Amino acid sequence: MSVSTGGKLRIGAYLAHPRPGSFNHAVFDAVVEELRGRGATVLAHDLCAEGFTPLLSADETGTVEAAARTHDAQVALHRTEVATLDAMVFVHPNWWGMPPAVLTGWVQRVLAPGVAYKLSTAKGEPAGLLKAGRALVLNTSDTPADREERERVRRPPAENLDGMCPAVRGSLRCAPGRLPNRHRLSR
Repeated sequence: MSVSTGGKLRIGAYLAHPRPGSFNHAVFDAVVEELRGRGATVLAHDLCAEGFTPLLSADETGTVEAAARTHDAQVALHRTEVATLDAMVFVHPNWWGMPPAVLTGWVQRVLAPGVAYKLSTAKGEPAGLLKAGRALVLNTSDTPADREERERVRRPPAENLDGMCPAVRGSLRCAPGRLPNRHRLSR
């Protein structure tokens, strides 16, 4: 993701890891710092620290009609924000072959019909509604990459943004030793 200081990009950064001080927190902090240092307006959200509720209600399960107005202030805030973003960054571990439930729930509750996409029929192709032209998924795992690819049953939810953000091209794996020294965790 190229960020210049000329234009003020609005970027949403989302962290899905419950343990403060984790490697994912260090990656998230480094990303937010770098983007802000390059002049971007970053809306940074630590979903676990904010207490985001991932539980999808029955009213939120529609796929064709636009999502009903939510009574959850957090969901409403996130829906409003994502509609204004130029790009999104997701940082999460890969647990049991998928991201933590908080991110899966965020995707299901926030990137809802009428917010992130529209669908004319259940069999139709979704049309993206997001302004964001790019999304970056930083996914960490201690499983060897070849095994993870071999055993992957489905794509993590954040990687399914490609229908809503045309520039999404998969995820980037991170390993603890690959951060600049100032962002490494003390052992």
